[in-house]
Amino acid sequence: MLYRIFGRAGSGKTGYLTECLRERLERGDECVFIVPEQQTVATERLLQKSGAAGLLCEILNFERLPNLVKRSEGGLSLRFIDGGGKTVLMKLCLDKLADELKEYGRGGVNLVKELITTLKVLKMNKITPPLLSELSERIEKSGDKRLGAKLHDLGLIFKEYQSRLEEGFADSSDELSRLSELLKESDFFKGKHVFVD
Repeated sequence: MLYRIFGRAGSGKTGYLTECLRERLERGDECVFIVPEQQTVATERLLQKSGAAGLLCEILNFERLPNLVKRSEGGLSLRFIDGGGKTVLMKLCLDKLADELKEYGRGGVNLVKELITTLKVLKMNKITPPLLSELSERIEKSGDKRLGAKLHDLGLIFKEYQSRLEEGFADSSDELSRLSELLKESDFFKGKHVFVD
């Protein structure tokens, strides 16, 4: 069962969730508490103060959650690429695609960093290379050649980057998407009460 409480900051959502969680734990229910990354330690302290410290509850954020599910279901063999690796990989992509790009040339370090950030945002919003290509064509036909060219380039760069990345690494930006796929075939949350703050 999933519980979500909505309200403005300071309205008592976390206190309410903590009390509900403590009651479930005292009944012997299995619970998971998902909080924003910056609140993990504060939530652990809050649970201790509420009297739930001795009760078994996993406090997770969206970075810890994929790791826990993978430990439970298998699949911890991924090698994650770091920031330096992403920079090198993006530069290789730009060099390879230089003759096909309409707006983004070989570019320096700033362009590489901006593109890495842009791809992360695109991934988070489920925007794919084929979608970028489709949008590029439609926008160019509508008359905005420059925006169409930028979307064309982003589609090519994104596709090349993902292709090269998947040859030996994983990107932490893809973790929640991978988790979503893993959970479709998993009973990980079955029988657990899930609290999200």
